[in-house]
Amino acid sequence: MTPKQKAFVREYLVDLNATQAAIRAGYSKRTAHVIGHENLKKPEIAAAIEVAMDQRTKRTEITADYVLEGIKDTIERCRGEGEAFNPAQALKGFELLGKHLKMFTNKAEVAPVVGTDLASYSEDEKRNMLADRLRKAFSKIAAAESEQTSLQ
Repeated sequence: MTPKQKAFVREYLVDLNATQAAIRAGYSKRTAHVIGHENLKKPEIAAAIEVAMDQRTKRTEITADYVLEGIKDTIERCRGEGEAFNPAQALKGFELLGKHLKMFTNKAEVAPVVGTDLASYSEDEKRNMLADRLRKAFSKIAAAESEQTSLQ
């Protein structure tokens, strides 16, 4: 692998965002999305990412099982008697860990740069991009409605 590709692997582990990893690894912002997407498809880079993620999982001991067990424990604690605590904060922490481990999504990370030729994407990738944008839009609407309700 080239030095930039090695940097991409390291940076990808930060937030699992291929576009941002490409930018932080030194690729052009203008082409970062395309480069990031291409890098994830390269067998050597994909293997390096998998090895690095496995090493991190062993080092931190944070796995999908850990997240699910924590969520289960929080639910059981909420159902039972005991010391008061804020389950929303605990579950938010597990949600963030789960999202970082990509546990709660089946979508591919695809979001083209403005001006990108969509012909280069498969129909599945286009559907995933649209679904992602709709999910984000609905999430913003729900958050705004929730905030407005809490202010009343």
